[in-house]
Amino acid sequence: MVRDLETRNLERLGRKSLPLQAREILLLAASIHLREGKGLTVKHLQRLGFEKDNAEKVIQDAIRNGLLVPGERREGKQKQYYVANYRHKIDAKSSNKRSKDALVPIDKDIVFHLLRLLSNRKYVYHNIHLETSLNYVKEDYKSINWYITSPKNKQKKFEFKLNSNRNCSIVLSPTGTVNISIKCSSEPCEFHTPSGMIEFISSCGQALNQIRHGANNKLEVVPSIHKWYISQFDYNKDIPSSLSKNRDPEVLSWSSICAYGRLQIEHLGTIFQIYPKGLPDKEDYTRFEGHYYRKKDNNKNLTDTLSDILDSNDEEEGEPVERLPFVTAEDMLKKVKENMDSINDEDSRIPFNDRDIQVS
Repeated sequence: MVRDLETRNLERLGRKSLPLQAREILLLAASIHLREGKGLTVKHLQRLGFEKDNAEKVIQDAIRNGLLVPGERREGKQKQYYVANYRHKIDAKSSNKRSKDALVPIDKDIVFHLLRLLSNRKYVYHNIHLETSLNYVKEDYKSINWYITSPKNKQKKFEFKLNSNRNCSIVLSPTGTVNISIKCSSEPCEFHTPSGMIEFISSCGQALNQIRHGANNKLEVVPSIHKWYISQFDYNKDIPSSLSKNRDPEVLSWSSICAYGRLQIEHLGTIFQIYPKGLPDKEDYTRFEGHYYRKKDNNKNLTDTLSDILDSNDEEEGEPVERLPFVTAEDMLKKVKENMDSINDEDSRIPFNDRDIQVS
């Protein structure tokens, strides 16, 4: 939505690209449209640190330049503003008691239906990579008689099945690093349910037992599971390719376009790939998948990382939580605002169609 609007307006504005702040505000507005079915208000910008007068000025400049348009309805006493090419509008005649601000699609917008389906599903996780280390490197490495994958790097490897749809491999390095991979694409782990969390910890326990068994049943061969690290994982939401009559209408007929491949898209700062996935004993699904990789300077252990993931799945209102690894438009705009505030007043002036936006 934002890219399309940007492409259409740049020539008229006489610019090669929109100012960073203007683009981030459009991303924020678009995310509010699609997630909440509402428009951008001055209050949204105030929550990010903008003074009221400056927030109003920023919005009015965007309106003058054809980037935002005012809506007919208000959020409380505040006006709502929409991205100029947003293909949904509020239809007062179609409003009902349950949702006075319900958005009515002008046409059969597949993205709108798709985001509504995705918002009703929790993330699940697969291709999980864990990392730990031997407590006594030389002694334990020598005692574990696993298959050496390469005479050059002398890594030792052991593979086993967790269940019929999940596999685990353990790679032991001469330096003492232990890498554990849980492959469960056909049966992803659920971190938002008690049973799913128990199954995941159980898988970690099976891996721990295999390491201990390889070291002649030594108990203290590696640190406790809660001290392990999650180095990377893939997270996804699966949507059935055929939906029942009692649910939303079929919106995924386009999936046949990439039936034998994968499609990558950029969505609010996160790279996702879309591809068809057939799950055992289930129907075909369209999988929306992202990837997370832990930076080397991130010292969070397994307990802390799982807490962040659980927080990012928490949809209840309350104090803001750390979003790991999911980036929202609000997070992106807030970061831009913080960077601008760190610069002095003179350097923080951003040209916008021969007008300046002064951040208070």
